[in-house]
Amino acid sequence: MSELDYQIASTHQIHQDIAERLNQYRIHLEFTQQKLADEAGISVPTLSRLLNGKGATLDTFLRVLRAMRLTEAMAAYIPEPRNSPLAPRRAKPIADRQRVRAKSKVPVWKGFDDTGPVFDDD
Repeated sequence: MSELDYQIASTHQIHQDIAERLNQYRIHLEFTQQKLADEAGISVPTLSRLLNGKGATLDTFLRVLRAMRLTEAMAAYIPEPRNSPLAPRRAKPIADRQRVRAKSKVPVWKGFDDTGPVFDDD
């Protein structure tokens, strides 16, 4: 199996790597595609698309993970957010946040012209 560096890999490469890993694990479990599809509650063509890296829904992916008993392993890949000790004291705890607002741009001082101070608002 490849040692793909997910930090620099394209989305397509990551998709292909995950599909290959799922297929290899299916074979390790000695599941036929039919048996895995039945366990996951999906059709064989849908499973085949997922295992061949041709695309699938998140629901399909999660059904297959559950059928292969991999949901706990998947949860380990997404860490719980933690408040940084360097965060401003007035910042809301992560658990209380519901959205992130875009930061407003600070105008850049460009000097003076004949009418007065000039700021770059780009």
